[in-house]
Amino acid sequence: MTVYIEYAVLDNFIIDWLLFRYTLLLVGMKGKKGRLFLCASAGTAFAVALPLLALPLWAELLLKALSGFLLVLWIARYPSAKKYFAAAGVFLLLTFITGGALTAFFNLFPAFGTEVCVGVILLGAWLVSAGAYRAIRYLYRRKEIHNHIVDCEIT
Repeated sequence: MTVYIEYAVLDNFIIDWLLFRYTLLLVGMKGKKGRLFLCASAGTAFAVALPLLALPLWAELLLKALSGFLLVLWIARYPSAKKYFAAAGVFLLLTFITGGALTAFFNLFPAFGTEVCVGVILLGAWLVSAGAYRAIRYLYRRKEIHNHIVDCEIT
């Protein structure tokens, strides 16, 4: 299997940026563009360097989890530990949803395993992240609205 470093860097940077951006949006926090850029760059560097290390599976999973929690800590200044853990949970959720959806897509359509896949991966990551954001916001708003609806009758 041939992997082009430019594609790996481009894919990882944009996907990391999308995941961090939608994480901040979902937890209702503002993030500075510079921090977002640096965290996406650090996540990309980690993702490109990790396959070069010969680690057992458990160590690799632990290292990935620690890097994710650390990068989420860096993207914003959190007012409380509760807000940080909410952001970390949202980040993990978005990561799993995006990764799962893209894996399912490429398993269903193996013809996209060529160089076309760079655009497909980026488009898919954006669609899944934006879709998850819109779905969660819709459900949250619906919950808020339905709590304040009361049956009444005008006579």
